[in-house]
Amino acid sequence: MSDAPSVERRQVTVIVVTYQSGDVVGDCLRSIPAAFAGLPAPCVVVVDNASTDSTATEVATAAPDVLFHRLADNLGYAAAINAGLEVSTDRSGGAVGPVLVLNPDIRLQAGSAAPLVAALDVAGVGIAVPRIVDEDGTIQLSLRREPSLLRTAGEAVLGGHRAGRFPAFGEVVTDPAEYERPGNVDWATGATMLVSAACFDAVGRWDESGFLFSEEVDFALRARDAGFEVRYEPASTVVHLSGSSSTVPELWPLVVQNKLRLYRSRHGRIRSAAFTTATVANEAVRAAAGRPANRAALRMILTRSDPDPRPHAAQSERRPGSGMVCFSAQDWWYFNRAHSDFQLLTRVAQVEPVLLVNSLGMRMPKPGLSTKPATRIVRKLKSLTRGLRRPLADTPGFAVLTPLFIPVYTPGRVRDFSNLLVRKQVEWAARRIGITDPTVMVTLPTAWEAAQPIRRSSLIANRSDRYSAFGEADEAWVSSLERDLLEHADVAVYASQSLLDAEAHLTSNPMFLDHGVDLDRFVDVAEIEPAPALARIPGPRIGFFGAIDDYTVDLPLLRRIATEIPEASLVLVGPTNCSLDEVTSLPNVHWLGACEP
Repeated sequence: MSDAPSVERRQVTVIVVTYQSGDVVGDCLRSIPAAFAGLPAPCVVVVDNASTDSTATEVATAAPDVLFHRLADNLGYAAAINAGLEVSTDRSGGAVGPVLVLNPDIRLQAGSAAPLVAALDVAGVGIAVPRIVDEDGTIQLSLRREPSLLRTAGEAVLGGHRAGRFPAFGEVVTDPAEYERPGNVDWATGATMLVSAACFDAVGRWDESGFLFSEEVDFALRARDAGFEVRYEPASTVVHLSGSSSTVPELWPLVVQNKLRLYRSRHGRIRSAAFTTATVANEAVRAAAGRPANRAALRMILTRSDPDPRPHAAQSERRPGSGMVCFSAQDWWYFNRAHSDFQLLTRVAQVEPVLLVNSLGMRMPKPGLSTKPATRIVRKLKSLTRGLRRPLADTPGFAVLTPLFIPVYTPGRVRDFSNLLVRKQVEWAARRIGITDPTVMVTLPTAWEAAQPIRRSSLIANRSDRYSAFGEADEAWVSSLERDLLEHADVAVYASQSLLDAEAHLTSNPMFLDHGVDLDRFVDVAEIEPAPALARIPGPRIGFFGAIDDYTVDLPLLRRIATEIPEASLVLVGPTNCSLDEVTSLPNVHWLGACEP
């Protein structure tokens, strides 16, 4: 499953994740050039988790040519890696080679990159890891076996180091001989790991649910599930400065919690309960020996408390669990992102988390009447494959979900099940990004059935259109959904004053949100030079700019405008997926197609 040698010899992308790393990141960056001697110079991306110390200054001083990407908040190790991947993908135009993930307190030794890159050429290898030593050259026990019930119990009874001598009873590989020869392992600590492009393509994004610790375990096990191996290569040596998180009372409970969460995600309830029991025993033995970190972890398990994932980070002033879940009438992946809903939500995401739930055809209550159904089905299937993603590297608080649903538009058990299926996916995704007490905004009335049972702090009805008036809609049914949504809404937001006036009696708290066009900023046409294609069209001109289809664009209205104002030219600019013959057949209508801005 590994890439061919010629592929893996492509430029390596180095992602360094920082948080309050001003005292160590400079030396890390300065060690990179010598490490890549004999290889193409890597593309280095530093992703910073909103540090407040000298990290940015140190990066600029040590390596002024690297790409420094600062997140708006401390989102955790996995989120930073994902952001770094998105930034590097955008920078390269979509073609990224192997990726080397580094802690900022790593010092790469000269020539250490080449053995890792060569290790990816071994058949089946998707991840390569080096030998890790302390500053004095002492080997750090970085190799691991997959967490299991027997190994956790074995460590409780025998102690971690003694149990590690026996593969069946210990998770940590403690035999010194194992660190002298190359070979495949279940996983390794993630301070330094090189991942092939093929492995990243198959495994996907790092899991951001744990914030810190266990991300590399999850990624390595998912890589194995996809057919890739983790390769230990002792010919590559790096120095790791920091101490173990097992001695820090603030961090060790998070390690244990994420270990339990990871095990539960891969095993059934009975085995997970037994694993938790073994973990309690393991932590209790060490807590009894007077270790504060293990006492804190034991307290966390027994009280079912949630350890603070950011013990040293400035806490957000937002209400715990708050955020916005929006059931949209558009799909982020193929609608124009200049749409007002998208613009509004990406701005909200700079303050608190936002989950945009893509419309997946719930807006078409009468299947069979839509234009180009095959095209619509294909693009929605493509959207579905994206699942839950954070599409904007500079706005990590903005997430997009394309939920699985059943395209049934008549009341009954199947539709009820589809609504339940959508709701469960939305609730899961909201929890994944830290939203447990959301403000729910519903744009599409046919999403109201799925959204209504969600526990929420408030409800916004986003009345951007009267959907019951759409030609493909079951007017009576959709109208009833619109009325019920307005009745339950804490506030109804309108982009149209006429629609607000018509529905003011249906809602207790209507609000007009203007279109946002600043007319004062329009310049006199005499001050601009029109494009050649536009200059050839006689004036006065009436313009329409945007994607054109016969579902969201009222083609008969455009024809009526052109017919009733024959002295004006109606200019249409934008791509279309339907025939415009009924409009363009008029002599004063001009369609220019999709034009570059």
